[in-house]
Amino acid sequence: MNSGNQQVGPTVEIIQFNEPPYDCEYYDELIREDLHSSHVMLHAEKFLELVCDITLSCHQNMLHRILDNQIFRRLLTELFAECDAGLDEPALDESIASLYDRGLELLDVLDPLPCNASAATLTCCVDTENDLCDTEAELPSHQSQDRSSVLRDEVLFSPAARITAQVQCGRYAIAELSKTLLRSHVILTLFDHDSFQMHYYDRGVIAVSSAVSLSSCEGQELFILMLMGLRRLTSKGLGQWNVLDESQKFDLELSGNILEDSSKERRRIFHGMTLRVGAETYTLQEILFRQPEIVGPATCVVAAKDRNGNEVVLKISCPVEGQQSEVDLIEQARAYASHDDGHKWVLMHLPRVIASVDIAPDPESAYHRLCEFLNNKDTKWAGKRKLSYESRVLRITVVEKLHTLLTIASPSTHAQIFFDVLQTHKWLYDHPRILHRDISINNIMFRVDEHGNYFGVLNDFDLASLRADLDSRTPISMRRTGTPPFMAMDLQNPYTQNVDVKHLYRHDLESLFYVILMFVVRHKVKTPPTDDEHARLQLDDHPALECWFDPTKSWGDLQAIKITFFLKFSEHIKKMIKPDFKAFENWVLWLRRLISLGLAAKREAEHAKSALFGDGPDAPPTSPPRDYCEETLGDCITYKTFGRAMLDFGEDSKERLKIRYRYDIRV
Repeated sequence: MNSGNQQVGPTVEIIQFNEPPYDCEYYDELIREDLHSSHVMLHAEKFLELVCDITLSCHQNMLHRILDNQIFRRLLTELFAECDAGLDEPALDESIASLYDRGLELLDVLDPLPCNASAATLTCCVDTENDLCDTEAELPSHQSQDRSSVLRDEVLFSPAARITAQVQCGRYAIAELSKTLLRSHVILTLFDHDSFQMHYYDRGVIAVSSAVSLSSCEGQELFILMLMGLRRLTSKGLGQWNVLDESQKFDLELSGNILEDSSKERRRIFHGMTLRVGAETYTLQEILFRQPEIVGPATCVVAAKDRNGNEVVLKISCPVEGQQSEVDLIEQARAYASHDDGHKWVLMHLPRVIASVDIAPDPESAYHRLCEFLNNKDTKWAGKRKLSYESRVLRITVVEKLHTLLTIASPSTHAQIFFDVLQTHKWLYDHPRILHRDISINNIMFRVDEHGNYFGVLNDFDLASLRADLDSRTPISMRRTGTPPFMAMDLQNPYTQNVDVKHLYRHDLESLFYVILMFVVRHKVKTPPTDDEHARLQLDDHPALECWFDPTKSWGDLQAIKITFFLKFSEHIKKMIKPDFKAFENWVLWLRRLISLGLAAKREAEHAKSALFGDGPDAPPTSPPRDYCEETLGDCITYKTFGRAMLDFGEDSKERLKIRYRYDIRV
């Protein structure tokens, strides 16, 4: 039905709620959190204008022409009847998909696609058990008439069936956002009997339309307008960034088809693809890490090789626009160290960036239109809550490949790596004045020089900040950052979640203790299969402190679990340490004692304040007594105390580690 140079419009993929792509409580918690913090509802007409760049007023004549076509009208009647009948049998799935395809083929004749439109898949989520879409009927009449406002999104959270539908749609959004390497957003359509609702997901917001009834003339017009709008979008407009060459900065080329996204092959779905960054082309291999989320940076780390076969790592993420770049911070630190022979030692302990590029949102994209609309001071909001839509950029960074802690099995080497990281953290804090803010077991790595010497590397500066930004208390710097199992207790306090809490260097030292603790109580040496292979580590069959890694635990739960840990007897802690890591016993006990003393000093200071001034609203914000320092918990958690505890290693503390950075850590 198309002319020779016309591209085929979207095909239809029908999805039922009883077959979710990810049936995992962890994903559901992430989605619920995103729904709570980043969810807005728009009138259907406004949704189409912002997401599909199409308006009812500009296409009224075309809509009438399509709806007056007898063949199309008959198809619509059949389609609505099938939707209302339910999807109890697989045959009905095929029937609805067939009706969609026939209708779209007819639209190719009645409303020819523009030359730049691309083939796409219209994803339809269908639910027939609950009334999930009757949201507009619940809105006050004055809100329903105002097409330019953001509707009261709380209606989606009652009854419980609606939040279930939103979570299930979010599952599909996560699956779709993870299917390709560079996906900007996802558009879904939810059908419920004779109504439908449009959903849009990107890294900054979840936007849904008000429900549209297909039994009304206006609803049918909006349904056709939705199909027209989706068909007119380019591949980029549909969020499918398979080829990105407009900026001439990087280009993604597919080498064959993407592998099936099965659990067995999920890490290799991009294997064989090539990515050009600047003048270099990289061949992608397996995924090393991927953060499954809708709203957020959604970091994906992929192993790769350059054209000469050198191994590198590609990090692809969507950070907030204007946030201090990881690359900038690393380059600042390396430049500082390079200009002074006394600091050059730290270059072996910092990651090396090979190339990096940031891609700003397309000014003509739905992402940009939504950002402008939601952040416009004239936009009307129903209810008290107003969402701040943070614009994000696509960032691709190529870094040197480093080694993880699990690739060696020498306790003394691990100890030197941890000690190196402590000294590097201190140097960063003192000189380029950078605070890392995300100490975790995955961010402590090492490199080996040509002489076989090991050097601990503090990696991943995505959440790092300049101390000047922390002192100025900017919104980005005041965010509580970190990996939950390793975050300091102060940052997970549920009673201060709505209060700005400054990230202190002692919070990172506390995180370093948790890394060492988890390392020695949760891992064991893996027996090599052959004599030629060196020993490695693996997770223990029955790892301790498993509750610290429970994704369903809130930050408040984790804080309570950590407080309980510090109340345990030392003998209990000793029994938790695996036999392969008994040499770390003194470290664990000493560092735990330092934090325990700090917590006791804080409690004493708070009790003293309460005794002097009371707990009422007139109590001053200061914390007497004067000799108590909140930044170090009474000088208990400092670089000096940690350095002294870690300088000597082994069961008898007879092995003295290498001092790279000369600061006062000797007794």
